[in-house]
Amino acid sequence: MRIGLMKVDRISPHTSNLLDVTRAVAAGLVVLFHARTYVLGGKLPADTIWSIIYSVTNCGTQAVFWFFVISGYLVGGSVLDDLATGRFSFFRYW
Repeated sequence: MRIGLMKVDRISPHTSNLLDVTRAVAAGLVVLFHARTYVLGGKLPADTIWSIIYSVTNCGTQAVFWFFVISGYLVGGSVLDDLATGRFSFFRYW
């Protein structure tokens, strides 16, 4: 499909599933980041196991970013698809 100079392609079911899993992982990392902040506060623990947990859950801010980037891609793609087929409705989008 073409909209102006831009070509819009549908994503495959495999890619859609992969993006859904990636968004779920990003959301899980955000939850773990908040749980870590609640449990440990802002200080780095001296115990080795807690240091590993602290390090693994230290990417909450980046996970929020990637969650919204992927969500924007999926929503934007559906809007472009609807525009290309003449089905776009501001009421339905809202």
